[in-house]
Amino acid sequence: MKSLTTFVTLGLAAVLCFPLEAGAQTTGPQEPTTATERSSGVAGLRTEFKVKYLAEGAAYLDSGRNAGLIEGHKLTVKRAGDNGESLIAELVVVSVASTSAVCEIKPVSGELQVGDTARLAPEVVEELKTRRAAADSLKYPQVVSFTEEDPLEAELREYVPRPPLQEINRARGRIGFEYNGIRDHSSSVGSSQLGLVLRADVTRLGGSYWNFNGYYRGRVHSRNRSGNETLTDLINRT
Repeated sequence: MKSLTTFVTLGLAAVLCFPLEAGAQTTGPQEPTTATERSSGVAGLRTEFKVKYLAEGAAYLDSGRNAGLIEGHKLTVKRAGDNGESLIAELVVVSVASTSAVCEIKPVSGELQVGDTARLAPEVVEELKTRRAAADSLKYPQVVSFTEEDPLEAELREYVPRPPLQEINRARGRIGFEYNGIRDHSSSVGSSQLGLVLRADVTRLGGSYWNFNGYYRGRVHSRNRSGNETLTDLINRT
């Protein structure tokens, strides 16, 4: 009976201990994992690079654009000695590929060797931190999609002053008057003819897509004669 009690007590103690240990592993802020990230103080920001190849006046690094290097970045190469670290050379990036970078060598106090560590200059590190902060500020916490156009952009376009189209409410037309008159002073015979010509062409009435086109021509004939009508007069009347 005593051994059974001891086994139950140990089992409860193990069950109570395991959640505490698991909770202890998940608590605490996430810190940079690599040495270069710890040196820069920013996760994912690499500041140290290895020299993988040397040429005449040039050094090739093991990383390039994928690590944030661009043309003009400055790096320093230091080597440990009896009196501490001494500056060996300065590097200036002149060409960048995705996984490699070519640097111009500016010797200071020694000869550069393959395997040396090149560190970004402090001002370059601050520049990269500023760019990283600016890029993070542009990240939206939530992406909103619209089935149609963006309402904000549509609202801005509504308030943009635009001149009306030329074909809206454009009216063109022609008005003509005709007059023909004949008078015989010897026989007091005379005739006159009045005519009216109208032509209208209106497009996009009130901003709509309705158009109006029309044409009219009319004549009025009058005669002043004391004699009988002739066949020509009858034809002209019709």
